[in-house]
Amino acid sequence: MPDSTMHKDLSFGRYLKACREDRGMSLEQIEKTTKIQQQILLAIEREEIDALPEDVFVKGFLRTYASVLGVNGADVVRRYMEYKRKIFPKKIEIAESVHNFSYNRNLVMILVGFVGMVLLVLFLKR
Repeated sequence: MPDSTMHKDLSFGRYLKACREDRGMSLEQIEKTTKIQQQILLAIEREEIDALPEDVFVKGFLRTYASVLGVNGADVVRRYMEYKRKIFPKKIEIAESVHNFSYNRNLVMILVGFVGMVLLVLFLKR
């Protein structure tokens, strides 16, 4: 069995495909073992980001696929995120800023609520 380190420069889908082929496994075997639909496996190997579900599912699929091949799942997920950042840099940037805004907005709302309660207590004590 060839060493998967010889594919170290490949992006996530090409890496998984090369490792699968090195092991002489078919997509049907991977599907049967992982219970991941073959169309998803193909989208992963072809790196068709738009054909894949949400990241939380994709990351799980990548870890499962990698596990069957005996390669590092965390490394495959890292490759996926790097690939995605290269392809969709603005989407990643916007998603991160929306997350940060949402977090900051919640913090502000909590502080406003707390200040409101303090003012209400002070007003009622008069």
